[in-house]
Amino acid sequence: MDDKELRIGIAQVQAACHDVPGNLALIAQMVDRAESQGIHHLVFPELALTGYLVNPQFAEAAVKLNGPEVQQLCDLSRRVSLSIGLIEETHSALFYNSALFLEAGKSRHVHRKIYPPTYGMFDERRYFGAGWDVAAFDTAHGRMAMLICGDAWHIPLAYIAAHDGADVLIILAASSNEGLTDTTPCEDAWRSMCRSYALTLSCFVVFANLAGEDDNHHYWGGSFVAGPDGNVMAQSDTAEPDLVVTDIDFAALRQQRIKLPFRRDDSLAHTIQLAQRVLKAKIKRDRFLDAVVSEEPPAPKPR
Repeated sequence: MDDKELRIGIAQVQAACHDVPGNLALIAQMVDRAESQGIHHLVFPELALTGYLVNPQFAEAAVKLNGPEVQQLCDLSRRVSLSIGLIEETHSALFYNSALFLEAGKSRHVHRKIYPPTYGMFDERRYFGAGWDVAAFDTAHGRMAMLICGDAWHIPLAYIAAHDGADVLIILAASSNEGLTDTTPCEDAWRSMCRSYALTLSCFVVFANLAGEDDNHHYWGGSFVAGPDGNVMAQSDTAEPDLVVTDIDFAALRQQRIKLPFRRDDSLAHTIQLAQRVLKAKIKRDRFLDAVVSEEPPAPKPR
């Protein structure tokens, strides 16, 4: 952990579906704005390059990591480090909802969404494969980790990222007003969850959300940065395109970890032991239930 400051920006953009060239132009404009404001690292939302395109035409907007579109992003990262979401096509024609971290002209890290949702109005798992790994990675501006939207609703992923040393947890989202139930507003839920992560995992949390709307979703924007004390440091108060800028002082992590040493005292080994016990019990219980279901009913007794 370094004591230097990081000026971070969140590019809360309205990404157009099916229009990768247009989104690339928009991304370049945001990089111009970020560079003029001295931003070191610019975070874009989930699927910012392709739009939240989850329908049978998804493959038309997919890009390969060695393709010209990603090379353009790499070129832009020579000016400002970038985190950005896109539809990735692998060399074997597998497709993922992915996030890239690009810095100094190179793609340094890729995270593939581990939990593409299949509930409510979401149908991502029909079109995208599921990622497997979450890992922290070193950058010129500190150690970070990335999650994509639905991943954040699965607590172990943020927990693992923190124990892998992430001081900045970046969450790329395409959260719409229609995402949760009527009694649980998305904005309130996201803020509560991310602030809890920041406080209990002793890290900064950067939440980057899409703006505007497309055919099926009305994105509420509201991107924000939460500090390790659990408070919101900067936020967007609009559902429209916006640029959120704040300075992260890594010395605040040291101060917070001295006062509340949650990360020091938490035992990853103990957690793994407990999880193994629960998993074994669950497997045993599921096997018992399977056996009960598969049993044939007893034959009727003769009269």
